[in-house]
Amino acid sequence: MRHLAPLVSLSLALGLACAPPSGVDPGEGEVFGGKADGSVRTLTPDVAVNGEIEAADDEILYSFSAAGGARLHLEVTRTGSSRGLDTILTIYGPTSAAGRGDELASDDEAGYGQLSEIDGLTIPEEGDYLVVLSVDPDGDTDLSSAKRYRLLLELEGGSTGPVLSGDLPEQVHWVRNSAEYVASVRQAYTTATGRVMQLDRDGALPDRWAVALDVDETILSNSTYRRERALGAGTTWFAWVARREATLLPGAREFIQRVHTLGGTVALVTNRHVSQCGHTAANLEQVGVTYDVLLCQDGEREKEGRWQRVEDGTAAEGLPAAQIVMWVGDNIHDFRGMDQEHRHDPASFDDFGTRFIVVPNPMSGSWTSNPEE
Repeated sequence: MRHLAPLVSLSLALGLACAPPSGVDPGEGEVFGGKADGSVRTLTPDVAVNGEIEAADDEILYSFSAAGGARLHLEVTRTGSSRGLDTILTIYGPTSAAGRGDELASDDEAGYGQLSEIDGLTIPEEGDYLVVLSVDPDGDTDLSSAKRYRLLLELEGGSTGPVLSGDLPEQVHWVRNSAEYVASVRQAYTTATGRVMQLDRDGALPDRWAVALDVDETILSNSTYRRERALGAGTTWFAWVARREATLLPGAREFIQRVHTLGGTVALVTNRHVSQCGHTAANLEQVGVTYDVLLCQDGEREKEGRWQRVEDGTAAEGLPAAQIVMWVGDNIHDFRGMDQEHRHDPASFDDFGTRFIVVPNPMSGSWTSNPEE
């Protein structure tokens, strides 16, 4: 199972055909089949987009950027949309490597007839946002043939690009340009490697065992995305993922190779949305990372359920159950049973350096929501 091509392993793991149709790059081009391939297009204010919904369970995905405080109007318009179409619009955000973000607004039929409209939503903070367009499952849309839709976004006081700062934030500068960051990441992976080798020498590894790793800022670095956003040259998170230009963190590939050499399973459990999994698999392949299963999220950001699938043997067809003996990540939620509240309990950190290995990430994470004291 280990040496399956990443996209094959991915499809088995998700039960989805995440790869785009042959020859198609689903970055910012056409949406092919909605939920079936999960492509994400960029939505530009005041520029209407047209598309088709082909099946009742299609989810058509768009992303846009906006400044904090902007007021939003989003509508499936009467003009350009098929008769009898009953839609639902939902907005999530701000999106990041940690997932699609919180649900900010949803509407069934505030627009014309049974069409959807979200009006007057205030964007909470500068960032990227995800729009999901779907058919109302309780409606009566006749999908014996595809239905056309026309979607229009308007922003007042918003921005379609990042806010220009002119300066590289210190935390991004540290990650990109300091010897200390490289040393810290290598130290984390040296510790992880030494620990699994010691377990092997001691005969303490189960017959079937696994390590669970996060992807962003654990295996792949998105510091270029952070730099571009800070300097005003960046794009949305979804478009960045589609570029497949995240770079490999030092020591990650060698650690994964050691796990495989010792007979372990490598499970990558990321909160990148399933719509981004095809690009993620391709990016990992480009930097030479092999794995046994890649598990993305589809609205459920908690990772416990996906870790349990690895241990139950239900993560991918043909992948046997394996006990997770180590977690590697950059966010406290990458570790079983941990959250930000544990920062007040020193005893909660006893497993770090043994079962839990943390990779430094001062650029993003759940810590950013903690109160400043």
